[in-house]
Amino acid sequence: MPPRAVDEPVRHAPRDLIRFAGDVLAAAGLARRHAGIVASTFVEADLLGYTTHGLAMLPMFADGLEAGGIARDGEPDVVVRHAAHALVDGALLPGPVVMRRVVDLALDLSTSQAVAGVAVRRSANTACLATYLPPVAAAGRIGVLFVASPGNAAVAPPGAARGVYGTDPIAACIPTSGDPVLFDFATSATTNRMTERARRAGERLPFDALVDAAGRPSDDPACLDADPPGAIAPLGGAHGGHKGFALALLGEALTGALSGFGRARAAAHGERPGSACFLQVIDPAAFAGRESFLREMDALVDAVARAAPAQGSDGARIPGRRAFALRREQTAKGIALHPDVAALLERLGERYRIARPAPVRD
Repeated sequence: MPPRAVDEPVRHAPRDLIRFAGDVLAAAGLARRHAGIVASTFVEADLLGYTTHGLAMLPMFADGLEAGGIARDGEPDVVVRHAAHALVDGALLPGPVVMRRVVDLALDLSTSQAVAGVAVRRSANTACLATYLPPVAAAGRIGVLFVASPGNAAVAPPGAARGVYGTDPIAACIPTSGDPVLFDFATSATTNRMTERARRAGERLPFDALVDAAGRPSDDPACLDADPPGAIAPLGGAHGGHKGFALALLGEALTGALSGFGRARAAAHGERPGSACFLQVIDPAAFAGRESFLREMDALVDAVARAAPAQGSDGARIPGRRAFALRREQTAKGIALHPDVAALLERLGERYRIARPAPVRD
């Protein structure tokens, strides 16, 4: 067998990584019927290139299962269900387990309704939001997902020097005639997972995504561990942070407030709030029609592709194009794990005495 080229990444078959992650989760106490769902969601995130919210989250979930912060078995409870909306209690089950059920429920509601919405309370960490929405677009619908963590206070509002709310991500998937538009971003300037990765590597962030204890912009994740601590800045930073803050407020309203389990209840009752979510599914066929919708989206996608590139740029790119191209490549060739993720998996394998999956052989 010829030696691997120096610049060629080490790759692993997705199915092997799913098996490994499932074994780790089961060893940490998660029911086998849920372990496979969580494991496949993590690997799907890495396939799409969301390397901070895929297998990188496996240690956090293992710790949560062992400590009792994540439920090991059970099912989400549909508390309210009407023609176009529902409320689901996640019972602190792993977020991927809850969200897969929520997507199925929202799609079911959307078969008879133009717009369907599902609010979720008490889900454990939802991991990568982008992994849940492609099935919605594949069904011809638009999917919009908001998530907030009522127990988290990592982000400082503009003008403040202390964290008040969470990174509150938003994701959406929109059908086109080709790959759908797909985006997933925090309403903060960076994420908890990205700052954790930088701290592990002893690195600074690539820009001032944080504020120190005096509210001054900072790129040093060590300021988050200071006494008093700094915080993450809102999306938009020093000049546009009010916009990220406004998006976060919308997310908090649609998640914790709409589900009735946000910051007020968590503070009043001392309960573990987990994550709160809101998924909206929209059927374009019920408005001007599916063909009209696709025609308009395709025209916009084409206009972006034909836009003259800025100097030094490869041109504009529709969100999701790179993710789906990477997914196809890594499905065929194997996943090239981020070095930080590879090290985390090595330690988990030693911890649970589970053999790391072997690399893909040429």
